[in-house]
Amino acid sequence: MITKITNSIFIIIASVILFGCKTKYDTKESVKVSAVDVKIQNSDSLRQIIFKGISAEISIERVIYNFFDQKNYYVKFVIKNISNKKIGVDLTNSIKQFYPNHYCFYCSNSEGVKEGRTIQSNNDYDQLKNDFKNGRLTIINAKEEFHYYRNICNYDDEKINFDKIKRPEDFFRIRLDGQLVVTNGNEVEEYRLDDKTVDKRLVIFTIPILNKEIPNTEKQFVYKVLDVRPQPD
Repeated sequence: MITKITNSIFIIIASVILFGCKTKYDTKESVKVSAVDVKIQNSDSLRQIIFKGISAEISIERVIYNFFDQKNYYVKFVIKNISNKKIGVDLTNSIKQFYPNHYCFYCSNSEGVKEGRTIQSNNDYDQLKNDFKNGRLTIINAKEEFHYYRNICNYDDEKINFDKIKRPEDFFRIRLDGQLVVTNGNEVEEYRLDDKTVDKRLVIFTIPILNKEIPNTEKQFVYKVLDVRPQPD
């Protein structure tokens, strides 16, 4: 399988091959929050469920994470095994991961922002089941969780001014992309984020925005990809 991404460099962390994520910065000062945004914004839980299937529940924490030796911002994805069997998740390719694709302040509506999209792949179910049986997937035991972190910004020197979030009606939004593939060795479930799942793709941060440090002991769960800056002509 060959995926083309323009002006991207692959940063390999924890032996995982990653593709690019696109971000966009919007400084529009006065907008209305969409109905979808309001629904998400009013949720009390720090965890926002993205998908819930037969075998797994995937969520994201509404927390901005920092990592002590890297200049970037991260979000945490949690994969919970809600079945009575162990499951395997294929995280060997970023197209098979959920990740932040776009961020902005005060975005006006849920469908109106255009951003670069990763072309999602077709999955070989037989190969996936074989990888599960041979221990080549990330294994999650019954009723247990696994989590990983993905960076928000294209570049390490890109700054996000969270001081903009001062009033209850202000917000910072991340739009997600990607897919996750889960198997128990017999059945396979795919969770895909696309234009038909707008409500699942949006993550709203309002005041107070929580900030946490990623422990050094979790370095192996930090996956980062950066874009190559365009060179001047």
